[in-house]
Amino acid sequence: MKTDKKLKDALVAQLNFWLGRSAERIEVTVKDGTVTLRGSVPYYEEKINGEEMVRRTGGVKAVLNDLVVELPETRKRTDAEITTSAANAIGWITTVPPNSIEIAARAGQLTLEGTVKNDSQKYAVEYAVRHLPGITGITNLITITPQTLHQDVKAAIDSSFDTAGIRMCRPKSKQRERCGKSIFHHGLK
Repeated sequence: MKTDKKLKDALVAQLNFWLGRSAERIEVTVKDGTVTLRGSVPYYEEKINGEEMVRRTGGVKAVLNDLVVELPETRKRTDAEITTSAANAIGWITTVPPNSIEIAARAGQLTLEGTVKNDSQKYAVEYAVRHLPGITGITNLITITPQTLHQDVKAAIDSSFDTAGIRMCRPKSKQRERCGKSIFHHGLK
């Protein structure tokens, strides 16, 4: 197991390699495997990439990401420009239904709301916008709606059995003699 000092040294080296000059403004502290990142980065994506890199490092138990995004003048955008760019980026995701995501921005903080079918769609939306100029943070409030309910599955199975001429029977039921070709809960008959 790495000591806190060895872990910190390894993390600083990785941050320097992956983030380059941006890593110079990041302070790394480690206590009992919990890593805290403080300082500033020029892009939101670097804040997230730095955290993800730290999480993948052996010996890290938890990460506190206190990095602040300080955009350079060339990356600053109005909230209207940010929402337009985000809508365009999300529009290219073919697995996400059109107009299913609402986008709002306030002082560079992007908020995503809406409903999708699964986790991969939810995170595809966030991933599509996290590199956009002008973003200082993302709040992902997208919810996932379950697509198949228990009753729907049961009805589909019952329908398939009916089509095949098979009835579901309970073992030791009074109807057992009348079931004929049947499937029991504990196996096939």
